[in-house]
Amino acid sequence: MGKLVLREYADRYKKEVIKLNKDAISASEIASKSWNPQWEGELHKIRSVYIGNGGAFLLAFKLDKLVGMGGLLRVDGATAKVKWVRVHPDCQKQGVAMLIIGALEKKARSLGYKRLVADAVRGNAAAEGMLMKSGFKSNGGKTFDGVVFLRKLFGKKLASFEKKLG
Repeated sequence: MGKLVLREYADRYKKEVIKLNKDAISASEIASKSWNPQWEGELHKIRSVYIGNGGAFLLAFKLDKLVGMGGLLRVDGATAKVKWVRVHPDCQKQGVAMLIIGALEKKARSLGYKRLVADAVRGNAAAEGMLMKSGFKSNGGKTFDGVVFLRKLFGKKLASFEKKLG
């Protein structure tokens, strides 16, 4: 696949991030059926919604082309939500999403979070499988934007790397 480089979000990548989201959603038959374009408003405010609010937003590049992304959104002092994990259709099933989720988990630990949550459109076996492979457990579904939903919720406790003295 070639070497992937992870970078933190910078405003100069905004148009590429919006395009990657559209390309990834369009390529997913399941996600494209339930997608509401109003939801991408957060992508226009990454700096304030994610980075400036105790979270992060990471970008994956291959040969200087944006091929993947993912965000870490502060839910509360102990919990962050993994969001916007998107991989360009040409680079799917090559470990890009797993790399992004691993980096987001590491970032969450460094920011002091104890738990991660995520969601996936019900029936999106690839997204659900990726979350399960990353150690997330399914918590069922819920209502989203007033609609009984199509989403499946996941959670994961972050292990501490502190060594016990004794």
